[in-house]
Amino acid sequence: MTTSPEREREQGAAPLLLAALLPLALLTWYLRFLVDDAFIAFRYAENWANGFGPVYHAGELVEGYSDLAWVLLLSLAARLGAPLDLSAQLISACCALTTAALTVDVLRSLPLSKSARLAGALTVGLSANLAAWATGGLETALFTLALFGLWREMMREEGKMWRAALFGALLVSARTEGALWLIGVGFAVSVIDLKRAPARLRLLIPGLFALVLVLLWRHSTYGQWLPNTVYAKAGLDTETFTRGLRYVASWLTISLVPLAATVLSGRALRSPAAKHALAAGIIVDGGVLFAILTGGDWMPFFRFLAPTVPFLAILLAAGVHGMKREALFAWALPALGLLCAFDLHLMPLRGREALDFRGFAVGYQTELGRMDSARRNIPVFRQIGRALREHAGAEDSIVLGAIGAIGYESGLRVHDRNGLVDPEVASVAERISGRSAGHERRVSRSRFLEAPLKREVTWFGARVVSNEITSIEQEAARQAAAIMMRNVIAGDPEDAALLGACLPELLRREKQATLLLLRATEDTVAARAYWSSLGFSKDS
Repeated sequence: MTTSPEREREQGAAPLLLAALLPLALLTWYLRFLVDDAFIAFRYAENWANGFGPVYHAGELVEGYSDLAWVLLLSLAARLGAPLDLSAQLISACCALTTAALTVDVLRSLPLSKSARLAGALTVGLSANLAAWATGGLETALFTLALFGLWREMMREEGKMWRAALFGALLVSARTEGALWLIGVGFAVSVIDLKRAPARLRLLIPGLFALVLVLLWRHSTYGQWLPNTVYAKAGLDTETFTRGLRYVASWLTISLVPLAATVLSGRALRSPAAKHALAAGIIVDGGVLFAILTGGDWMPFFRFLAPTVPFLAILLAAGVHGMKREALFAWALPALGLLCAFDLHLMPLRGREALDFRGFAVGYQTELGRMDSARRNIPVFRQIGRALREHAGAEDSIVLGAIGAIGYESGLRVHDRNGLVDPEVASVAERISGRSAGHERRVSRSRFLEAPLKREVTWFGARVVSNEITSIEQEAARQAAAIMMRNVIAGDPEDAALLGACLPELLRREKQATLLLLRATEDTVAARAYWSSLGFSKDS
């Protein structure tokens, strides 16, 4: 009795799903985290749910986010009274697991060996990049699902219009650059079979229609065709380009699976699944080009390139097919993507440091190290925000660079140094060499003391200090203030102007975070005298 290919594929579905979903779920739990930028979306979503509209500050229509669909989803969660941090992680995890299941479905349809399909399933299951961004709090997993879902639908012999409409609409609204990816998917699936291109391209029509609706909604709501984040961040120069190259080189040599897929690409294009491999490879190349042109990203585990993981799975599966010791490579190559989740690296430290693309003052950090920094920072930022919410008055405000968790928890008016939620800052901020991706255009705190950015500022900064400090006159408090000011000036020498514009303030909370604040003052003489007593000169 013979078994049809369709029957064989059905029988092989369960092991492939298990190979993809189980390790991905475990790895997602192990790598779960939140990044500060997620709280920007949380604040927009909560304000929208509470009737203020999609705004960061009530009454100020500025699109300081790049992920409309994500903010809308979170606003629905907020309307239901669900905690946004947990909601964001659960939605992301579901999107990542759905993407893995769709990848398995594509692999089952390909004329490849069982071992080759297993290699593809394990590629998504063991990917630290995909697992990390199955939480994080941002839209990455939703965007990945939309991108792969649309590609999969357009690659099918009989793609369904309703599914293409769903994925296309999500793609153009989940990220501002989704429109470019829509075009990229259309190109990738058309170039492999020009005869069928018209039939496939018609599936893009709903996505294009959704793009028009998004643009019209944005312009009618905010008065602009692009989000303010584009004006605050966008810019192409030699430094951006070279940092993007380092970003991609780090991805190749740290994640390793992309490097393995690149090495095997020749075999993949000669395999029985050559058309799928070519179309997947074009999408991966598009992701690489985007990362290079934008200069990459400072967040852990290569957020900009995480959406390529399911496409790498197709490439790796096609490349493994027919290899000598195929079964061994089917297990070994996908496992390379797991190494960086445990801080294991084949490239020596010196090589990784040479490719450092972040430019942070702390120096080189591994992907897990960068994630651990976020895990340490977010609880502290949330403590600061909650303390300020209890202490601040309705007219108080604070100057921040990281406007996420502190801004969300405090609800304060935030003077945004990066200009994401402040078009005036975005319009005057100049690109400064050596800063991390997305932070090249940041104004100093002192710029809010003078035109054209003069603001009524209450605090120029906040940090958590020991609960043993009970008054600002204590020597421990004075030393903490000195350290805080030195860090401020080291971060931006222009902020030496704050030596005449602020004094330390202690916000003590029993059994909770005790804050040291830099409160604005008009008493320049008192401010300079205080900081002078701590060893600061006028030109510090």
